[in-house]
Amino acid sequence: MFDLSLAEVVIIAVVALIVIRPEDLPVIMRSIGKFFKKMKKMGREFTEMFDDISSDVGDIKQGVKEIIDLDGNVQKTYDISDIAEFTDKGKKGDDD
Repeated sequence: MFDLSLAEVVIIAVVALIVIRPEDLPVIMRSIGKFFKKMKKMGREFTEMFDDISSDVGDIKQGVKEIIDLDGNVQKTYDISDIAEFTDKGKKGDDD
């Protein structure tokens, strides 16, 4: 996750022992562990929420291929890819 080598971890541990009293070290390590666990959970929840939203957008996009106007008539809709295909076909037709 952080790409730390063994030497870097040892240096961090030695500095932590110097800066933090040995009696307080287990409490602080537990707090750090809880913090990272909470951050991992938040990241997982964010990913799940993003996946849900993206699937909902796909469903909405699929459902909006046709819409009904105020008079009750079905109107076809176009998205950007349809317009791009149409303009590309027009350009090819102009060259002929």
